[in-house]
Amino acid sequence: MNDYLALVLGLACAGIGGKLYVRGAVGLGYWARISPSIIGATIAAFATSSPELSVAVNAALAGKPQISLGDALGSNVVNVALILALALVISEVRSPRDTLKRDFSVALLVPVITGFLALDGKLSRFDGVLMLCLFAA
Repeated sequence: MNDYLALVLGLACAGIGGKLYVRGAVGLGYWARISPSIIGATIAAFATSSPELSVAVNAALAGKPQISLGDALGSNVVNVALILALALVISEVRSPRDTLKRDFSVALLVPVITGFLALDGKLSRFDGVLMLCLFAA
């Protein structure tokens, strides 16, 4: 198969899958009477981060954990700078002020904590356990 054709087919499948995924997540939230922002912050966020999780696990098993750090940081930049920006160009997002204060502060705090943990030149297993505990909290 031609590489360009495979790329175009992959992009088309990703677009169709994304549309079906959003419909399913919205339908699940509507059925369970859960607000769309909660669905987006939990189910959608976890599911869309699963490719990064796969990359991180495979990179760590291959002895190249630096790829995991680059993937996670790069994904955050793309999610905020590209994906959120494009979504906002299409339609504004309305959110209660208290929710925005809580979510925005956490979104800013996590990269700062990661940077602080990396000041010694490495991210250790302890740092990973600490970040998992922060995630659970």
